[in-house]
Amino acid sequence: MASQQPKTEAGATAEMDAAEVERRRKQRDLKRKSRERKKVRRIKAMGDAARLSDRPTYGNLCALPGPQMNLLELQTTAQALELEYKQLFAAKLVREQQNLQHEKSVAVKTEPNATEIEQSRLVELQEKYKTVRQEMHELREQMTGFKQKLEEYERFIAMLDGHLMGFQDTQIREEEPTS
Repeated sequence: MASQQPKTEAGATAEMDAAEVERRRKQRDLKRKSRERKKVRRIKAMGDAARLSDRPTYGNLCALPGPQMNLLELQTTAQALELEYKQLFAAKLVREQQNLQHEKSVAVKTEPNATEIEQSRLVELQEKYKTVRQEMHELREQMTGFKQKLEEYERFIAMLDGHLMGFQDTQIREEEPTS
């Protein structure tokens, strides 16, 4: 039993590491997208400012000498970025496959421990279920008793109201002849 615990802890840390890696990757992606949006807004703002003012801007000055040169540079940069993207995407797919294989091997190693844990947990839960059902049954009995007492009190109150109303009626009748 003691030799099985380190395996489950190692599996748990591997799962936590995988979860942590995934969380960090998502954070990086969010930051990258945020930077790209900022860059697009900045470029758009520069373009809007250039259209609004007659003064030449840095972007306008760079574009003046040779528009063909800028277009060629942009095309080569785009091709280089596409190639880099394809390489990164391929590396990501390979890493995901390795992670899946690693997770499968860890799952196979930890399955016997998981079933033992599930069995002991199942017994615990069944015992808790029995005690909770017993308590619930006792509470229902108490509620039934309280409901009966409440009905008795309501009948008693109704009876008292009837007597008080009858007493008031007799007092009103006695006061009427004197007046």
